Amino acid sequence: MPIYMPAAADVHVNKMLTNILVGYTNLEYIADQIFPVVPVDKQTDIIPAVDQSHFFRNEATVPIGEADIPAAVGYAVDTSDTYRCNKFALRHFISDDRRQNEDAPFNSDREATLLVTNAIMLSREIAFTTDFWTTGVWGTDLVGGTGFTKWSDYGSSTPIEDMRTYKRTVRRLIGRNPNKLILGDLTRDRLLDHPDVLDRIKYTERGIASVDLLATMFDLTDVMVGESISTASAEGVAEASVTYTANWDDDALLMYVPASPSIFTPSAGYNFTWSTGIGNGMQWVRKYRDDVRGGDWVEVRTYYDQKLVVKNAGLFMSDAVD
Repeated sequence: MPIYMPAAADVHVNKMLTNILVGYTNLEYIADQIFPVVPVDKQTDIIPAVDQSHFFRNEATVPIGEADIPAAVGYAVDTSDTYRCNKFALRHFISDDRRQNEDAPFNSDREATLLVTNAIMLSREIAFTTDFWTTGVWGTDLVGGTGFTKWSDYGSSTPIEDMRTYKRTVRRLIGRNPNKLILGDLTRDRLLDHPDVLDRIKYTERGIASVDLLATMFDLTDVMVGESISTASAEGVAEASVTYTANWDDDALLMYVPASPSIFTPSAGYNFTWSTGIGNGMQWVRKYRDDVRGGDWVEVRTYYDQKLVVKNAGLFMSDAVD
């Protein structure tokens, strides 16, 4: 009889680990954080505005006498712009049989909630990059290589000076300093290694470039970085053949947005969200019974409109780096 009988494999039956479940989602989505969120009571309404020029025109050019009547001034109101919070929803079915038969670490309710909420959040991220992360949308477009030296050209580019110029450009269009910068992950990486940036922070306590230091260096309230990925490969394509794309990549967007929606304040855009009687907030999840099929549906629903409001409050830099 061999000394190693029975073998280790003879006394063990493989089963699933209960403390590990390999899965994938983007760690963060930033689209919902870019424009101020405006909760609204109706699915569609007018976005009121006043024409900008009336408040930047020098009307008091001639002194008047003690008994003279002051000249009258006025302003025009624009009610032509509207929002519409379109509905987006997804759901996933969990049969009673599956729930009863599943083993740890699987939890159908948990996975279903993650599946549908992640999909809706990804859809808003892609909607933002499709609508606003491109040329031809904002008041000023600049293309790396022609409109400015790409920031990946460490010998010739001057990103700190460029940013001052671009802030001045927006300020001279709307009377407000831009306060938020959105970077693709590649743009962020190139900036953090730029000699001009490293030279400015070499005597700081850490001496290591970070996104927070970029915000301080550029005199901005916030610098945000988009790192999410997505796939356009159809369902059913073999996993090994699925391709993924960076949603943000090598561009940058400088803009002015207020900290919160307010009266008589311009904003590059607003994120209108409609709260219905079923739920409120950016999105909400509900679970409901389906006795015909013998199980439960987990559904996520959202009503929103990511809306450009003041195009001159944004300056887009496409192909900012290689």
